[in-house]
Amino acid sequence: MVEIAIIEHNPKLSSSLQQLVNEQHGFRCRIAESRIGAFFEKLNLSLPPDILVLDTFLKNGSVLDHLPKLKMLLPQTKLMIHSGEADEELLFKALKKGINAFLLKDNSSAEFVATLQRLEQGEDYIDPRLSSNIINIFQRNWSAPLPPALKLGSIAQLLNEREAQVVRGLVDGKPYKEIASDLFLSINTIRHYVKSIYRKAGVHSRTGLMRMIK
Repeated sequence: MVEIAIIEHNPKLSSSLQQLVNEQHGFRCRIAESRIGAFFEKLNLSLPPDILVLDTFLKNGSVLDHLPKLKMLLPQTKLMIHSGEADEELLFKALKKGINAFLLKDNSSAEFVATLQRLEQGEDYIDPRLSSNIINIFQRNWSAPLPPALKLGSIAQLLNEREAQVVRGLVDGKPYKEIASDLFLSINTIRHYVKSIYRKAGVHSRTGLMRMIK
């Protein structure tokens, strides 16, 4: 049985979604609340939901504010945002915080159920009306300038844009895993870029790179 939980600020919609889920074979909605506080009161961490459906508008703030806590408490739970607006910036920020699906509310009930099924089968999903612009969103958000300390250094002319982004993470003292998460890359890819950066800078360690930049 696939266990579903729903946090939807509109009580009527929350109730109707709960009924829709319970009508599906193999799915059961254990929690359907309009407030995230009420959800936490009913949440049993020993029996976490398989999928948590989240409204973008919550009485205690934006859904983005609660995603880190939800990811920490429910690391195995798939998170699905059910949004009333085609907000591309919200989508980008939510993806960075680890959501698995983003669906607009004006879709049919059948599409809502289909998205739950995709998540249950291990597939992530973005509403096609937003996914068509996802490349532009990422390019716009990751066209970061070189760190000020690098602008005057000879190494700056040797780095490509992605290497410069990795250097920013190194300068900030971030571990490889965090840099990989920020840039949506694998740790092995980050290691490849770091080796390339060290080679171009003529150093052999992060300490050597920091000394050169300073």
